[in-house]
Amino acid sequence: MRLQIILSLYIFQDNKPFKLVFFKVGMEKRENYTEKEIKENKEAKLDKFEEQLEELKKTVLELKNCISLFASLNSKSLTFPAFPSKNPTEKQISTGNEGVPTDRQQTDNHYANLDLKMVVAQLKEELRRKFSSLTKQEFKVFSAIYTLEEQGKVTYSNLASMLKLTESSIRDYVMRLERKGIPIVKVRINNKIVVLHVREELRKLASLDALVKLRD
Repeated sequence: MRLQIILSLYIFQDNKPFKLVFFKVGMEKRENYTEKEIKENKEAKLDKFEEQLEELKKTVLELKNCISLFASLNSKSLTFPAFPSKNPTEKQISTGNEGVPTDRQQTDNHYANLDLKMVVAQLKEELRRKFSSLTKQEFKVFSAIYTLEEQGKVTYSNLASMLKLTESSIRDYVMRLERKGIPIVKVRINNKIVVLHVREELRKLASLDALVKLRD
């Protein structure tokens, strides 16, 4: 019996789907395997395959956070690179009739992960440009929001108190951050108090220390 699993990953930009990676895990007939070879391949190559899949899962999760973050910001400047893979439209992975992954499988898994990492790298570069565009004071306000939120609710009032600025100045800085594409969320409570948040996707992608280093 032939078993085949097809894995695809899509993203959307301007409501148009872009396929990032496509590959198959299948079964094909292989001959002349000794029992010893099958056992050795299962122990070595399947372990390697599982290791590569775990790495691929981590990359996909990171990519998902990146895409979600930039989709929420409606980033118009975002573009995606062409992928230098061995088979641009399809990557195929096959195993023997005893469930033994081939070298081709490991190679294509490697290429699939490289493709995804390229996209993650480009998204992070876009993020770096956004934070590099901030003035020292704008980044100071962002850092205060990031830090205060870890302790509780962030309002214009406690930000003003922490930074020794007027609430009017804080509002102005928050608007500047939003205009520059920094992922700040404003939630109004009881139609009176505005609570500020840093988007969760950004927190998953980068700590405050990492964002500071992005600006260096």
